[in-house]
Amino acid sequence: FALVVDDFGIQYQDKADADFLIQALKQHYEDVTVDWTGKRFCGVHIDWDYMAKHVDISIPGYVEKLLHRWQHIPKKEDQPFRHNVPQYGTKIQLTEEEDSSPPLSKEGIKKTMQIVGALLFYARTVDPTILIALSDLASAQTKATQETKKATDKLLDYVGTHPTAAIRHKPSDLELTLHPDASYLSAPQARSRVGGHFFLGNKSTSEEPDMHNGSVLSVAAILKNVVSSAAEAEVGGLYVNAIEGEVLRKM
Repeated sequence: FALVVDDFGIQYQDKADADFLIQALKQHYEDVTVDWTGKRFCGVHIDWDYMAKHVDISIPGYVEKLLHRWQHIPKKEDQPFRHNVPQYGTKIQLTEEEDSSPPLSKEGIKKTMQIVGALLFYARTVDPTILIALSDLASAQTKATQETKKATDKLLDYVGTHPTAAIRHKPSDLELTLHPDASYLSAPQARSRVGGHFFLGNKSTSEEPDMHNGSVLSVAAILKNVVSSAAEAEVGGLYVNAIEGEVLRKM
């Protein structure tokens, strides 16, 4: 039984039990709607395929509504975030220069915050590919500049080009599995990024190969500490992901 504000998700064995709960609710609330197919929960569409043994979650129309709200006509874009070219052949990787472009107006800063907030729900639910871009924008949104606006427009172009993101989950042993990672000096002010892919997989054995499943959590954050090597960035990434993993494991 899952409850989010006024949205119930219920698994039952006897339909009479579900009917009893519905009747009890209708005694106190007028607007009670029921979806026996279980295809929607908290605005998320759930597409069950019992023959193929998987379920896809998506939010159809969400991106289109966002683009219409801000009157953004997307251009074709296959990359949600700018690419920092590695400095090959150098012993020391230098951090990128500080953003010195003109600041946005109060209205522009507010718009950036609204876009980041709206896309954050979408990213955490069905499209983790845009989390790195959102992490960068969130860290800069209170002092947004023209470069921030360009990055925001690039992100809107990307989700407009790929508006039907979905995550597929397959049956598993519910073994919580984590793939952590980190990138050294890839964020402003000589900071590093950490990432993590959490999914529910199978218990690994010598006979069965490792299973890969849809994410139940994706971590994309900027490490607060300035570290002195890629190895330290990796350790920081492990620490950040371990904190998130402990919460999931208890749940």
